[in-house]
Amino acid sequence: MTSLDRAFIKAFAETGSPVPVGEHRTERTAQTSRATADVATLDSSRGSVRVAKETILASPEIPRSRPRAAVAPLSTFAPPSRPHESFRALLEVDHLTWPEACDALLVRARGDWDRFAERLSRQIAQGKKCIALTSCQRGEGRTSVALATARLLGARGLRVVVVDADFERPNLADSCGISAQAGWGEVLTGELSLGEALIAAAEDGVTLLPWRGPSMRAARRSNTLPIATSFSMLRDHYDLVLLDTMPLDRPSAISELANLGESIRLDAVYVIFDARSTSSESLASARATLCHSGLHVEGLIENFGPAAAPAKIAQRELTPAVLIPARRGSQPTD
Repeated sequence: MTSLDRAFIKAFAETGSPVPVGEHRTERTAQTSRATADVATLDSSRGSVRVAKETILASPEIPRSRPRAAVAPLSTFAPPSRPHESFRALLEVDHLTWPEACDALLVRARGDWDRFAERLSRQIAQGKKCIALTSCQRGEGRTSVALATARLLGARGLRVVVVDADFERPNLADSCGISAQAGWGEVLTGELSLGEALIAAAEDGVTLLPWRGPSMRAARRSNTLPIATSFSMLRDHYDLVLLDTMPLDRPSAISELANLGESIRLDAVYVIFDARSTSSESLASARATLCHSGLHVEGLIENFGPAAAPAKIAQRELTPAVLIPARRGSQPTD
């Protein structure tokens, strides 16, 4: 190989352009390899292998393809899911229209209510977050007491959800001036998410969970998984779950309440009574039956009665008794 040949090969090696992106590199690479091999053979015949080695070392490096990025699954690009997204109350009002009986309770016996609120606050701190209100018969003010309790605790900064568990005559939402278009009956059947049945009152700090649907015995609903799951979520997101339950005026009512309480992990029961219509003997019998069914009766709340009645009940070992008298003549919200 002459000096001119070597100069030509060297010039070609220095000015050779990289293979453009998108072209087939395999054919270009093969041609370059064959040319280098020919030079090496020709040069070895003349006894100069050194030039061939230099030529191979001086050959332009063919760019390698870029390493492929790791393929991420499509779920990576999805927005992060919020925990319990289906739980958020989708219906919201500024404030509730409180019943007149509820206002009368809070104004008439403020000191008793404050003591009751302190008592509930201690129970909540101890983990008792699911409490039911019942009565021996209708018309004794369960709904009024439930709403007054929720209103008082909400004003103290606690998050309270009131659940309508009177399956025969639900009226929790109507008592607050709300026409409920959904209820947790549809949640149990899987027609709605829990958030679609909740109604939140932003200014009051109180949320309602009305019952809507055909009248059904609690015993037919209590052992299903949806009700346990729903109340577990309520316990996680609220400080107090307050149930306005059915009265104990039917033979099967206590067993139905006991089945419901077992499913939702009911912590305590308060019995609302009107001393003008419910005798202490009836209260004693109701309390004994509730306790025999596995329900813990935390206290008795007198409504629309004289102050002497709870003292008599306390002497009959129906303690602890909670006295919350209301103005005589006020119409209770059952």
